[in-house]
Amino acid sequence: MEHTNVGKICMHVEIDDVLNHGESHEAVLVVSTETADHWILKENFMWIGSDRADIPKIQHGEVHLLSERFPHSDRNIRRPHKHEFRIPLEDVTAGAMSVPYYVALHPIIVQGESKPKTPRTDNLHSSYLRQPSTAEMRQNENDEIISTNKGGIWLTEFILNFMLPETSAPSSKTFSIPELTNMQQERRLYEFSRREPNAACFSTPSMDIGRSIGNTPTSDLFTEDFLFQFHIASVLASGVVYEANLMEKIDYYKTLYERFAAFDDGLNDVALVAKVEDVCYGVFRGTVESNLADVAQNFIYGFRQVPGTTCYVRRGYYDAYFTDYQVDFETELKDCVGSCNNGNGGCELILAGASQGGANAVVGSMHLYEKYDPIVFTFGAPRVFLPTSPFEEHTPCTSFNKEKQYHFVLTDSFLKAYDPVPSYYAYWTKNVGREILFDGEGNFNDQGVAETFLSRRAPGSQVVHSRTNYQVKTIEAYENACLPTPVSGWVDGHWCSEDSTCQPSSFCSDDGYCTPRSEAGSPCDKNAACLTNFCSSVAKVCLVERSGKSLTSNGASCWRNQDCTSGRCEGYIGFSRCRAPLETGQPCNEHSDCLSSHCAGLLFGSCL
Repeated sequence: MEHTNVGKICMHVEIDDVLNHGESHEAVLVVSTETADHWILKENFMWIGSDRADIPKIQHGEVHLLSERFPHSDRNIRRPHKHEFRIPLEDVTAGAMSVPYYVALHPIIVQGESKPKTPRTDNLHSSYLRQPSTAEMRQNENDEIISTNKGGIWLTEFILNFMLPETSAPSSKTFSIPELTNMQQERRLYEFSRREPNAACFSTPSMDIGRSIGNTPTSDLFTEDFLFQFHIASVLASGVVYEANLMEKIDYYKTLYERFAAFDDGLNDVALVAKVEDVCYGVFRGTVESNLADVAQNFIYGFRQVPGTTCYVRRGYYDAYFTDYQVDFETELKDCVGSCNNGNGGCELILAGASQGGANAVVGSMHLYEKYDPIVFTFGAPRVFLPTSPFEEHTPCTSFNKEKQYHFVLTDSFLKAYDPVPSYYAYWTKNVGREILFDGEGNFNDQGVAETFLSRRAPGSQVVHSRTNYQVKTIEAYENACLPTPVSGWVDGHWCSEDSTCQPSSFCSDDGYCTPRSEAGSPCDKNAACLTNFCSSVAKVCLVERSGKSLTSNGASCWRNQDCTSGRCEGYIGFSRCRAPLETGQPCNEHSDCLSSHCAGLLFGSCL
């Protein structure tokens, strides 16, 4: 597997004399790790066995558990560029060579300055992380090591096959050396090791009545694979892409990822491409608050047409995507996608970003729609594009797949508030796709695919939008996620702001928690508390619906929008009726008339 100039891992089988005169021997698997001059081995951990399920899984932040989970370890490496494990095969195989064996190697390295030793050339099988150049092969083990404290760790897995060769005649002095006939390398990142799924749902401090999904249908979207991609995208979008001096750390990150490249316009914008488990991630950096020019980019008025599409996007986000490195970035994406020979046209592509970076990902998804139809993961992204062109013909924007746009919006159970940025009105623009509310306690709330605009959420708090908050809460959300999740809505007991954020069989109580609706005959204080959606104002109990129709359904009398399940009360006072909201292009005179909540022109307007 191609890597940067870091070093190599070599394996071979040899014989050790265990008695004098070589009368008895044992086969030893030698696993050596060797780094180039500017990488220094600090510690090394190894596991070998025949059951792949037993390979140690190290979760985020659990590096301290390495010595407990890897039976072979060396935490005091004396030669800074080279280390060997020597494992007697008899101890591992007990003479059984017919099954494959798995090796997991977990070196810890730091970047520093030191002259390397000449690498080995006599190994039978090698897995190169790229061999040092001739100029780097000057040997001087006594040079002082100057660490730059850029620590790294990778987990590499190998599949080994052994074969006992035939011997011409039995002999007490003849020993059959197992041949290492095949060695395959795989890679995993410890940051992205898959979590141990929670065995059962649990209550959290913010939930007064417990975490339960009852008999509610469960979501097919939230699988371990989907959550894993959410985790990777969020770590890259709220962490790695914000690294200070990222361009100087490309070599380091190339040791951790199957592929890695980063791009910087030298002013405001940064992007990266990383590959993890045959998925390519194109990730954009969001706003850096200390960079006033970067902040201002969010407020530039005007629109630009995305080349090759009918879509118009906010000028600031257009400039952030179509910047100096755009061609190089897309070339790297093409190479990354083409690096998978899976019969499905290449690697899957996910574009991601937090805040402004998420807006850039939406712009990129439009430009790359015809080539890749990419998945989009945004985290607290603002609104990006116009529903139609800003000219008389009002040509709709169609270069996106709303089913593959996932907009994650962070909520805070203590503040009982949403990230407000996705809800800000911004020059008549919108985002469409699937809105997913989440918190750091492992709760996800799938609000479904928005056909026009994502809903506005209130109350909001700018504190929730901070990058650090997303960085921490997305990791916690992944680690604490409890599957299965409801098909839509918060679990009962979670804080809420309106009925629509709870499960269909629940409502948002006056104290702000999702609560199960009651059957007919149960006490109630409002219609929403009843499964029939009808609470007697006199008896204060849930009643059966009248004539099979709720008082707030379309066609029923109403006084205000809040009286209608559709959110639209239309007509003159005293003669008003609940009506269905209007689709894009239909005439309107107020925002509440429209399904999108946006009426352009008002008196003689049309729904956006």
